[in-house]
Amino acid sequence: MNISSRKIIFLAGWVGIPLFFWLGRIEPALERSNSARATKEGSDESRDIGRRSISRRDRLETEWNNFRKQADIQLANLDTDLHPHLVQKRVFELAARLDLDIDIQEESGDGRRRFSLRGEGSWDSFISWIDALEKGPHRIRFENLQLTLPEERYSDRGGTRIEALFAIPHIEKDSTT
Repeated sequence: MNISSRKIIFLAGWVGIPLFFWLGRIEPALERSNSARATKEGSDESRDIGRRSISRRDRLETEWNNFRKQADIQLANLDTDLHPHLVQKRVFELAARLDLDIDIQEESGDGRRRFSLRGEGSWDSFISWIDALEKGPHRIRFENLQLTLPEERYSDRGGTRIEALFAIPHIEKDSTT
């Protein structure tokens, strides 16, 4: 069998030209496949993030509903419960405004919150302070109150001294509201 060079070139062209077009067509398809795979992975990642966001939203909604129930209970009891920190804050703010130096310690008691108080300042400031606390929104009641007038022997600021014991009152709800 004698194959001429023309026949070899013809056969090479006959196989090579379609092979060239076929490989050229596959290469862009491979590029598109890689691009599609990357897009699919990106969309899977976005879907997972979306699912986590929905899960987080549902969890936060459940937590909010649980908190809301507790908050509604606390707000319903707000008229009868005075928070000790708010009372202490009121006592300290009023004392600072009247230039009184006071110190409060919480005492253990019979279920009511009690506080012992020591301080120093001017007589008029203490009178105004006690009046404002008893007539103010918290209606603090002093169980024991002792004011000591200044004496010559006081060397530090020479002011009136106070020692007191007060409790946070339990306020009954008004049934008319």
